[in-house]
Amino acid sequence: MAKNLGCNRLHQKCNFLLCTTTTTNVLGSFYKGSSAFAREAGNGWELATVLTLQSGTPFTVVTNDTAFVQARADYVPGCNPTRSGSVESRITEYFNTACFVPVGATVGDFGDVPRNSLRGPDQKNVDISIVKFFPITEKTKVEFRSEFFNAFNMVSFANPVYPTTNVANLTSPYFGQILSTSTGPRVIQFALKVNFQEEMPFSGLTPVHSHLRLNPSGGTLSSTRQDHNVLRVTREARGRISGDGVELAFGYWPGRGAPVVALHGLTANYLNFIGVAECLHCRLPLLGFDLRGRGDSDKPNGPYGLAQHGRDVAAAMRAMGLGASIIVGHSMGAFVATALAEQNPELVSGLVLIDGGYVPAMPVGGAAGGQNAALLERISQLNRTYPSRKNYREFWRGQPHFPSTDWNRWVEAFLDYEVGGESPVQPKASSAAVIADMAEVLQRDAIVARLRSIRVPTILVRAVSGFTPDQPPLFPDNVVAEIRDCVPHIEDHKIPGATHYTLALGETAAAKIAEIICALAQRIASKG
Repeated sequence: MAKNLGCNRLHQKCNFLLCTTTTTNVLGSFYKGSSAFAREAGNGWELATVLTLQSGTPFTVVTNDTAFVQARADYVPGCNPTRSGSVESRITEYFNTACFVPVGATVGDFGDVPRNSLRGPDQKNVDISIVKFFPITEKTKVEFRSEFFNAFNMVSFANPVYPTTNVANLTSPYFGQILSTSTGPRVIQFALKVNFQEEMPFSGLTPVHSHLRLNPSGGTLSSTRQDHNVLRVTREARGRISGDGVELAFGYWPGRGAPVVALHGLTANYLNFIGVAECLHCRLPLLGFDLRGRGDSDKPNGPYGLAQHGRDVAAAMRAMGLGASIIVGHSMGAFVATALAEQNPELVSGLVLIDGGYVPAMPVGGAAGGQNAALLERISQLNRTYPSRKNYREFWRGQPHFPSTDWNRWVEAFLDYEVGGESPVQPKASSAAVIADMAEVLQRDAIVARLRSIRVPTILVRAVSGFTPDQPPLFPDNVVAEIRDCVPHIEDHKIPGATHYTLALGETAAAKIAEIICALAQRIASKG
């Protein structure tokens, strides 16, 4: 019986997969001229790589010269079947074939070679893709894409077996020989695609009212009305849902399990989390809301404030049929997340606070004065107009908030959605709403009380810089100590190279936050 036990034929002792994505600025390091064409042609190329390193898969040695078809062979006592040296040097005899003999003809004798006792050659491969978007009009882009499969033309050999049976047949004239490779030669392909109206890929979802519900088990949107078919989401979906007396715009990226609910900052929108959502790679769905007064959500005269935003989110989650969920908040969104946890703890299973959720007791002037000046400047920008979305993007590209190393398509998508109109365009966020909410963010006693009420797993993610790379962090170590006095069980993660703006939109930071969210979700699920 013990000989029948063995590894699955797909088992690999080591399986290493590394996926990287970066935006390269080919001319940025040496081109100092003013040519817009050269900048556009040389910068903004997205390079993605997938490195795969795997140990070989197991296989079995059998014999067919008995009454039992493919009965396992017998070992030669004291013989070592493994051979040293490179795979190339062992093509004609990958293992020591002299260590195996046909099984005896006794009825019921299956041989003493265990199932899947030998292991084939290691596997290695590198795939590379290069992507560049060329804007044609405000809503039209040409996408150039090139993929390099097995980019370095590396050879990985197949097991010395029959592919359909995964066995090495002792009676075969090719016993022990490797007859094929497991990967093909390098393949290169090119493509051009024209993207129209990328800004609203699911315009058919608008409006989506409170009868639309999320199905946590399958990453789908479905209607609670019997006369509606199930809508399966395969990419970001946009729609509207009822909040507490207003309609909130939302974006939904599919995945498996209960959605992560994401809440943006003071003047931002739900696309602040596009990078985190894509880094989740469909492992978890992400549902982001435009808070009232922002994005495409309603902008009433009032009321505003952290408690009101919490009531909006709670109403929207209930309308979508959501239960306890991980709530992720960036900047002011972290304050809203704690308000939601205080008011509706049944809707919160965990919290991820990104550079927000607490205001330290700071003296007038100094760091506090600099932060307040930056916020006032941001509010003044809400009343400005820009000739086009491209001009708005270029304005921000010239600011220090988004270093060139962190400028990517996520940032551009976020900024494109942040403004409304065709020409001119203006930020969608209501300055009146922003001013009202900013006043509540400074009410320290209420904020501390909310933090002290938290009982769920809570994680703080903070940048090493402030609003710009040259500023001190909003959450230095001494402030984290103050937060821990309120939430003793809080976990602290510091992300190097990130600013307050790039924490969710920078490639490295977004990937790190996605991993933190996944680890938290697994921990919560394991506790039932």
